[in-house]
Amino acid sequence: MIRERDWDDSIFAPIDGRDRGRHKTYDVFAARNGIERRAYILSASVLGCFTHFSEQCSKPCLRNSSCPWCQQRWPKREKGYLCGMDMQTGRQVIVELTKGCYECCPALLKEAGKLRGRVIVLGRRGTAINAPVWAKLENAISPKQIALLPPEFDLGSALFRLWEMPQRNEGGPITDGWDGSEPVAPPPHGSDMDVG
Repeated sequence: MIRERDWDDSIFAPIDGRDRGRHKTYDVFAARNGIERRAYILSASVLGCFTHFSEQCSKPCLRNSSCPWCQQRWPKREKGYLCGMDMQTGRQVIVELTKGCYECCPALLKEAGKLRGRVIVLGRRGTAINAPVWAKLENAISPKQIALLPPEFDLGSALFRLWEMPQRNEGGPITDGWDGSEPVAPPPHGSDMDVG
């Protein structure tokens, strides 16, 4: 059976008026309680941003005074993201990292730019549903196996689709290469450094 999110991958033309201009969506691959999860990393580096979480969904912090989630005082958390491939299902996924699991796995920063082909393992410390998340990197697979992995997809665009938001906002980019530190504010609009 073809699930709703798989229509873009179908060889059949839709007959029910679906918009063929839609782009592929990806499941979020996050730590689960009681099991270790493994994924091949398709990205070279972690992409990160501050997010707000409320009502069972995450939204990106717009990093300006007009951020509706800051105005509503939703809690803010740092999150990191990678393109990945779930080793159990073979599906491409968005690997979600918390600040805690990023900090407990220094290899994510040390190997930045060279993560593609590594295996990431995620788990939770303890039995609580919100127990702290941990991560570790396993050795890279062989160059021949890396060549067989799917290419890295456009992670920024996939995140905006996940968040159900347009890709551009007036506050500038909200995702960037993440080293675990506070993101730097974009240059003022119209400045010499503004390339947008």
